[in-house]
Amino acid sequence: MKEQVEIAQLETEWGVVYALFTVKGLCWLGESNTAGKQWAKAHLANPSFSEAKQEKREQLFSQIKTFLNGTCDSFSIPYDLRGTTFQQSVWQALLTIPYGQTQTYAAVAKYIHKPRAVRAVGSACRKNPLPLVIPCHRVISSRGIGNYSGVLKSKKELLQLEAISCTCR
Repeated sequence: MKEQVEIAQLETEWGVVYALFTVKGLCWLGESNTAGKQWAKAHLANPSFSEAKQEKREQLFSQIKTFLNGTCDSFSIPYDLRGTTFQQSVWQALLTIPYGQTQTYAAVAKYIHKPRAVRAVGSACRKNPLPLVIPCHRVISSRGIGNYSGVLKSKKELLQLEAISCTCR
């Protein structure tokens, strides 16, 4: 059985964003249509692609725009997270980090009751299929800002947008 996947291309003043939707909601967000399709083939059951409905595109575009303009601190769009149980626990923990605040990878590991899994938390952040929506940019290294594989803006820019001062190396 094929899993229906809708693709949206959103052109913003910050660049092009591609989004994938299942019947449950947004499942992937990134800057490459090819990467999105590869992700879908790896994580979804026999995906069948079609263009996203106008309503979904407009809802997501509106939320991305207000977030990047600093007038919205979270997303309300339905999403469909696909990942391991561990990744899911990390991503759910990231949703508890308030706008304008950060946590270290070690603090997230402790929060999910896996205090020795600091590197695994970093790996889960790197594999986050919904950057911006699941705010992995709010997780920093104990030695500085750390890395970010998100979309549109750099980790430093997103933290500055949220008025978090950071010393970046």
